[in-house]
Amino acid sequence: GKTATHVKAGLFHTCAVLSDGSGTCWGDSGGGQIGNYSNTYSNVAVSLVWPSQAANTSVPSVSGTARTGETLTASDGTWTGVPTPEFTYQWYACTTEVTSATQTVPDTCTTTSGTTDSLDLTSTHAGKYIAVKVTGTSTGTDPTSWLSASTTSQVKMQAENTSAPTLSGTARTGQTLIAGDGTWTGSPAPEFTYQWYACTAVVSSATQTVPDTCTTTSGTNSTLSLTSTHAGKYIAVKVTGTSTGTDPTSWLSASTTSQVKMQASATVKPTLAGTAKVRRSLTANPGTWTGFPTPTYSYKWYACTSKIASPTRNVPRSCQLISGATSRTFKLTVTQKGKYIAVRVTGTSAGTTGASWLSKTTTAKVS
Repeated sequence: GKTATHVKAGLFHTCAVLSDGSGTCWGDSGGGQIGNYSNTYSNVAVSLVWPSQAANTSVPSVSGTARTGETLTASDGTWTGVPTPEFTYQWYACTTEVTSATQTVPDTCTTTSGTTDSLDLTSTHAGKYIAVKVTGTSTGTDPTSWLSASTTSQVKMQAENTSAPTLSGTARTGQTLIAGDGTWTGSPAPEFTYQWYACTAVVSSATQTVPDTCTTTSGTNSTLSLTSTHAGKYIAVKVTGTSTGTDPTSWLSASTTSQVKMQASATVKPTLAGTAKVRRSLTANPGTWTGFPTPTYSYKWYACTSKIASPTRNVPRSCQLISGATSRTFKLTVTQKGKYIAVRVTGTSAGTTGASWLSKTTTAKVS
């Protein structure tokens, strides 16, 4: 029921304009001459297909894990258009989540370097929500763009140490050591846990590998109160930084530069031995002591007007210091006749304050 109003012949194909304004062609289509977006020869007339702009019917999306070192992949969605649309991509890093696909890029999103259908996540994306803009173009028509919904979470980045943990404080029992976290990167901001170590050798610099010379001690807070269990050890702290959703990263600090010192303490009190007679010698037995380093001993001898029945930390008023008597043994003279004799032993671990005990006196006065 249609007639041709115009006919035009090419070398190997022919086209006609029909009375209703439509068009038709037949013949060779090796270069798409017959206008139906086919390269196939047709010996029957086919209708011309006019180009139509790409239109999205199912929005683009992003898949993958939002973590540095991972790859996100763009899904084009579903599109119509003549000819079949071709796609280009632009990735965006956003400071807020894009909850649904949109044709308008929010002000909170800025372009990032990715222009293919995948994006390798790096530290530049950490803390951002990632979305992709897919642009569909049917040849001969204007392009159409849709921005996907973004990742539902910000890009996470594993905690990384940029300045090693440290510790501060005095390496002596009764004192407290404090862990310094150092400086870290990571997204979200890393949270820290602590494990303290007692080492038999100094740890001269921070390390990610705990030496065999170090064993865990009870401390798991950012501070450690030093006790007798730490005496003689070098102390270090392992700080573990964890950005939520990523693997933890640990660094062991350098240790204390010296072993933990412990004040001398007498577990068995000093005694003295010998006969309380003029020209005879008395000998001090310092007793048994703990402390680090191993205590050294000093001695002071006293002449007392009354007997001391048990060791004491304080020198009674009834006792007078015997000038120059500072050896472990003391030879009695007539000056001490009629007095009870005691010895005061002071144990000192280097780097700590000394501790003193006065022994019991001789059971009899010097005769």
